[in-house]
Amino acid sequence: MNLDDYGHAEFPGIYQGAPADVAFSSDGAHIWVANTQMHQAGARSPEGYGCGHSPRSYTSFLYRLDAATLQPDRTIPVGAGARFVAASPDGRLVLTSNWCSGDVSVVDTAQDREIYRLPLGMHPNGIAVDAGSTTAYVAIAGSTAIATVNLQDFSVGWLNSIGISPPLHPPRPQRSVFVRQRRRGK
Repeated sequence: MNLDDYGHAEFPGIYQGAPADVAFSSDGAHIWVANTQMHQAGARSPEGYGCGHSPRSYTSFLYRLDAATLQPDRTIPVGAGARFVAASPDGRLVLTSNWCSGDVSVVDTAQDREIYRLPLGMHPNGIAVDAGSTTAYVAIAGSTAIATVNLQDFSVGWLNSIGISPPLHPPRPQRSVFVRQRRRGK
């Protein structure tokens, strides 16, 4: 992909991505894709696909694909190591958990840009947004906490003592949050 074609002149040439997760817009017209890492075509980035020595040294991108054509029509820079993506049911926001930079990017879909980057600590993981589009839940891998993000004022709260590395999986329909605990030997 030529990122310059999408208004990113600071990324000249052809880039390859590493898609990590997808989410559909509530109307089904678009597919949001979290690309963990972008690197020049034909060359692997210095960090490989991990965080490397300088986690803030590279930019991940969120792509918006047209669901009918499967062609990208938007690319939005987000934090380093975008792993998971969730779209709010009201269509207003898209969030990515950025594994390497330890934050969550909040993208305004009307502006097609990141409006907030909320620090959560290392390693934000799965994301779920409630049915009312008022709260996002972000699992923090390797911890016993889930971050709660108020999608009106973008304040961050915490659900503590949840379990070991609780990944979130949004159920269908999205009326509750499912937390799976993983423990060795069980």
